[in-house]
Parts: sequence; structure tokens; C-alpha cells
Amino acid sequence: MDISPETPQSTDRAEGLREFVGVMSGMETAFVALIDFYAKNGGPSHEAVAKHLQATADQLPKNVPLSTRRVLEHIADGVMGNTPRKGA
Repeated sequence: MDISPETPQSTDRAEGLREFVGVMSGMETAFVALIDFYAKNGGPSHEAVAKHLQATADQLPKNVPLSTRRVLEHIADGVMGNTPRKGA
């Protein structure tokens, strides 16, 4: 019986997870870029958008996954030019 830690299925899952994380990171970058564009062209300020995102995260119902709150906070950090939080 082969008990190797890496099977074709685990490799496929790991690759799928890396791809998913890449897509989410790309979407987050796109949101920050769009917010930046509108803030520089007469839209709400970076600070106003970041505050709105943080307020939205703070007001999410308890049954919403913590990861949703972290994504909003991470985007707010990006909008303000902050270094994203570790683990967010």
C-alpha cells in the first residue's frame, strides 16, 4: 500500500486552491484600482470609501463568514495604501 502524502487528487486540490486564491487576489486588486480611479476623478475620497468598507465589515451579521469581513478590511487597507494584514 502506497501511503505517499502527495496523491494526484491532493495535487489537483492544491493547484485548484492556488488558482482560487490567485483569482480572489486579482479581484481584490481590481476593486482597489477602481476605487483609486474614482477617488482621483471626482468620486468619493479614498478615506470615505475605506471607512465605508470598514463600517460594512463591522456591521455584517454574525452568521456571515469571518473571511467576508477580512476581505472587506483587506480592501479598505489597500485603498488607504496600507500593508494588508497578515492572515486576511
